[in-house]
Amino acid sequence: MAPSERGGTERVSGLRIGSLAGVPVYIGWSWLILAAIVTAIVGPSVAAQRPDLGVRAYGVGVLVALGFLLSVLVHEAAHAVSARAFGFQVRRIVADLMGGHTAFDGRTTPWSQGLTALAGPIGNLVLAAVALPVAMVLDTGVWAYLAQTIAQVNILLALFNLLPGMPLDGGQILLAIVWRITGSPNRGAVAAGWGGRIVVLFVVAWFILLPLADGRPPELFTLFWVVLIVGFLWRGASQSILVGRTRARVEATPLPQVMRPVVIVPATAPISTWWAGPDRVYVTADVEGRPAGIVRADVVESVPRDQWPGVPASAVAVSRSPGWVVDFSEPPDLGDVLRAMGRSGQDAVLVREAGQVRGIVFEADAVRAVQ
Repeated sequence: MAPSERGGTERVSGLRIGSLAGVPVYIGWSWLILAAIVTAIVGPSVAAQRPDLGVRAYGVGVLVALGFLLSVLVHEAAHAVSARAFGFQVRRIVADLMGGHTAFDGRTTPWSQGLTALAGPIGNLVLAAVALPVAMVLDTGVWAYLAQTIAQVNILLALFNLLPGMPLDGGQILLAIVWRITGSPNRGAVAAGWGGRIVVLFVVAWFILLPLADGRPPELFTLFWVVLIVGFLWRGASQSILVGRTRARVEATPLPQVMRPVVIVPATAPISTWWAGPDRVYVTADVEGRPAGIVRADVVESVPRDQWPGVPASAVAVSRSPGWVVDFSEPPDLGDVLRAMGRSGQDAVLVREAGQVRGIVFEADAVRAVQ
């Protein structure tokens, strides 16, 4: 349920149910699985306590599932409100099988990272503080049960999410603390990832090993949920470690080590007037001087030399889609170029600084350099 900084325009698999201050809110199709499980658990339990309800006990189960959905949406809405307060562009809120996530774009700081993460559990505690007095006033009955359940669920959500490991909110907070102390978000990501792995061990010990030590084998349903949660936590923790280490290598890799030199040639210029071998990258320019495509050395070499005077550069080049030329006002580093590459969805970026072409960076070259 931690906030996300994923960029791009990836599609959301689910149903849009509305918006919050212009931010689309979705229910993922996987949430229906969670709703069915909650209903199947709560329904028989309520029926055993209130035989008079009959089949309506499963209706209470549906209400509890909707209450859980409300809790998740409040949690994610709190993330969204906090992110907006720090000036981030919030793209969507999603509730799904594993809880939910809030996707936003922007460059964070330790403070914005930590406080945006903390907002989610605070939102749950506020909802619990509202639901608990309602349950006490109603005292008995279905609605009192529902209010009490919502209060308990939100307290548990807040406490669980504050555990110090990725991908939980507590992991985001730990990342922010380590970042603030060391000055490195990458070290923070690695530390929070290892924290997440420790949380996994805690969950396994609490729900499986301790019951076994007491001679109480865990139920099959408990095992199912533990495996699901542990898998989710382990993947998120491992991803945090990988991202932190990879970004550290990116920062340590000088841009000139990855960037190739470029020769700009008119699209109409014959091969014989500019080709000097495949040791550099040739970029074609249109009649207005704008970079248009990248010459393929293998295609040039396939053209018989006696035909080079009659074959223009455009005939041996691959045109590029808009966004592959990126202008920087200051000297960029490799991280800046890779972020631009990610935003544009290109596998190659022509780097210009103050209007002057500095070189070209290919995704494959960057990946090899940081592996």
